[in-house]
Amino acid sequence: MNIHEAGPEHLDEILELFRETILHVNKGDYDANKLKAWAAGAEDKERWAGKIDSQYFVFAKLNGKMAGFSSIDSNGYLDTMFVDKNCQKMGVASFLYAEMERKALEQSNDKITSDISITARPFFERKGFTVLKEQRVP
Repeated sequence: MNIHEAGPEHLDEILELFRETILHVNKGDYDANKLKAWAAGAEDKERWAGKIDSQYFVFAKLNGKMAGFSSIDSNGYLDTMFVDKNCQKMGVASFLYAEMERKALEQSNDKITSDISITARPFFERKGFTVLKEQRVP
């Protein structure tokens, strides 16, 4: 597995992975309406291009294919982490998280914060995260 910095040329692949991950991986934790609304976030290409431009935004490749992506801002806020539906339980999230930790330390951030999904909560708890507040979307 290799880490690559994302650029504008990767936007469509990132958005497809985002959409597919939400619709397939998260379906056990959210109802269809919430999944559809969340996945629709992929339609805002300008917002995503801004994330790629302003954050440390990387993707992991496994066997020549994008297996997942993650991003962190300069304050240590982990903004995104999504793993392809066909690459779950293969160490991709841990690989990406290790890179986010490395970058946070490089940026002199002593902690990483994030808003995480119900689906991702067990992973982040294993990485030492604690829940400060649960958010509910109506």
